Amino acid sequence: SQDIEEESKQLRKNIRFLKQCSLGRALLDQSITLSTQALSTEPDLVQATDLLVQSRQALSKASELEGPADGTSEAILNDVQAAVRRQKVEIVAKATSIWHECVQLSPNTLSVRASAENIGVAYDVLETLEKEDSSPVLELTLRKFTRNLYSQVFEPCIRQHIDGQQHTFVPTLHETEGSALPAIGESNLRSKGPVRRLEWNFDNHNYQAAPASKVTSWKETLEFMQRIIVFVSERVLLQRDTLCEFVGLRLFGKPNAMPQAL
Repeated sequence: SQDIEEESKQLRKNIRFLKQCSLGRALLDQSITLSTQALSTEPDLVQATDLLVQSRQALSKASELEGPADGTSEAILNDVQAAVRRQKVEIVAKATSIWHECVQLSPNTLSVRASAENIGVAYDVLETLEKEDSSPVLELTLRKFTRNLYSQVFEPCIRQHIDGQQHTFVPTLHETEGSALPAIGESNLRSKGPVRRLEWNFDNHNYQAAPASKVTSWKETLEFMQRIIVFVSERVLLQRDTLCEFVGLRLFGKPNAMPQAL
């Protein structure tokens, strides 16, 4: 009688464990379907990420339960967890690819195709993963962008003041709207939106005689930088508070996080 009760108790534990593993696998399969264009007529990377998080949570609960004692429980759990890790890698790769396709920075141009349907999706996906397991992908992406923004755009403007040059550097700015970004490999973007492009010219022709006041020279430099910062805030960061704060601190507000230290 006691043996039967023990067996019954262990069976119930096994069933609970297997149910959690089955739930984790089902959620993972849904995530894979929604993140794969070949499997879904309406891919949704944000929902796929939410399902992936739910799958990981289900498997986490399964790991706290006692499964079959013959070692199969560990094998089952490890197999599904490995598949979850692979799916996370796939989702992160797709999200970062979208971001890099949407945002292109060069020494003379910043081009952005930014909307909730593309770069907004990338932010939603990476922010969700960051909250779920402290994934640093979004932080690393923005850190590299901030470093390049400083070294390619802001530093040439500031350097003239540090070097005490006897002329002022006045880049000309043009903001335009188009329909295409320069191609970088094959685009995976399903939604095509207008491209906002901010252009400036650092050619020597833009050097002019120094103004009578150094204040005027600095004012022109800061106005140029402000125009770019506003563009970045609105077009690249979509005016998201946490992203704007992160980039702002990297550029100006946190000594140990200034671009030179990145």
